[in-house]
Amino acid sequence: MLSSLLKISNSIFSPAGSRGRLTILFYHRVWQVHDPMYEERDCLPAEKFDSHLSSMLEHFNVLPLPEALEKLRSGSLPTRAAAITFDDGYADNINLAYPILAKHNLHATFFITTGFLNDGLMWNDTIIETIRLCDSNTLNLTSLELGCFSLNSWSEKRIAAAAIIGKLKYHPLHERLSICDQIVKITNVTLPTNLMMTNKQVRELHNTGMEIGAHTINHPILSRLSDNEAEEEITKGKSALENIVAAPVNLFAYPNGRSNKDYNTRDINIVKRAGFHAAFSTEAGVAHKTSDLYQIPRFSPWDSDERKFIFRLSQNLINFKSS
Repeated sequence: MLSSLLKISNSIFSPAGSRGRLTILFYHRVWQVHDPMYEERDCLPAEKFDSHLSSMLEHFNVLPLPEALEKLRSGSLPTRAAAITFDDGYADNINLAYPILAKHNLHATFFITTGFLNDGLMWNDTIIETIRLCDSNTLNLTSLELGCFSLNSWSEKRIAAAAIIGKLKYHPLHERLSICDQIVKITNVTLPTNLMMTNKQVRELHNTGMEIGAHTINHPILSRLSDNEAEEEITKGKSALENIVAAPVNLFAYPNGRSNKDYNTRDINIVKRAGFHAAFSTEAGVAHKTSDLYQIPRFSPWDSDERKFIFRLSQNLINFKSS
């Protein structure tokens, strides 16, 4: 009964045609099993992702993002239109997420950060993996003005990682990377080299028919960069991906993705000049025909329970904010 009511409600708030609304989901990773370095809500096992897709197929008309954008522009969206995206370029996207997408005959767009392909590690994952592998009960980072942390349990390790990431997130890019390197030296751990995709895997994903989008080179906070740095991150990330997949890359996702905090008008203009057809934020909401195509909202689902998952998507649809 609840499922039927939600479907009816979603149809009312997301009709077909020129009044249609497009729900875009964004994910980062899919795990084989729960990872203790993450809270349950932040860790999506493969079986739950499978359940998400089943629920989406029941309640929404899921389209490839490029097709959905064309229909959005032309005012010809189907009722309850939706699309799926992934950010960053993790190897589990092709190893775990893609087979599940293929099982359901669904399409996704993968926004790739090029600087960490081929054995690299994003800065936040450097922190997480360093703390995971640290064999000491205490991590003293007072020399870096980051504090001292107890690491006696997975809960304490999660707390430490979140605190350090929070303190470093808005540091200048070069400073952030330098501090991460120093933390690795202090702990003397050997970091994994298989967390991100390789060029070959990105190419394979593209060859399956999935869409590849750009997500800068180093995943910086664009608004904190100089004009030249922002231009380089956006344009060179695009050209690197085009060389990898031997095809145009037309879609872009802003790192972190919050308007006026993580990116600004300058960055939007760079994206436009670079030749992208559309760009995406991480602001909750849905897109409609008059939306700014360079600030399209996306919604991040986290509920593992099927009913809560669809209910939250319905709330996002009903309480949409114009972009």
